[in-house]
Amino acid sequence: MRTGTLAISHQVNVAAYHSLPILPTWHPCNMHHGHDYRIVLELTAPASLVTDDAADHLRVAAAELVRHGGPLHMEELGYLDGGEFNPRADSQWLSAWVHQWVAARLPEALSTYLVIQVQAPAVDRIPMVHRGSAIPV
Repeated sequence: MRTGTLAISHQVNVAAYHSLPILPTWHPCNMHHGHDYRIVLELTAPASLVTDDAADHLRVAAAELVRHGGPLHMEELGYLDGGEFNPRADSQWLSAWVHQWVAARLPEALSTYLVIQVQAPAVDRIPMVHRGSAIPV
């Protein structure tokens, strides 16, 4: 039986676009525009929970997230939930969305150990980090 803690991390990059109509009309982010996002999926959990199967789930989720035809690749972030337009689809919101999406693809016991970082390097000085609480409104 494994003891201690194991960490697995995957970094992916994806191009997506959004608009933030909650900003004034003169602000450039009010209009549709794109970003290259850097997303880090990190799982640090008790070694007994981090099986080869669990590691594969995280690797596959990372790849699916950004592949052509995946939920993020060249998509409008404001419509990721499939319903009404979200006017607050920024990096902070995206980190929570990615956490929820990836956690749903992991064994349930591991989702509490998942941390997501999202950064649009052109505009975000530091990454937005999500540890699993509710998605910001």
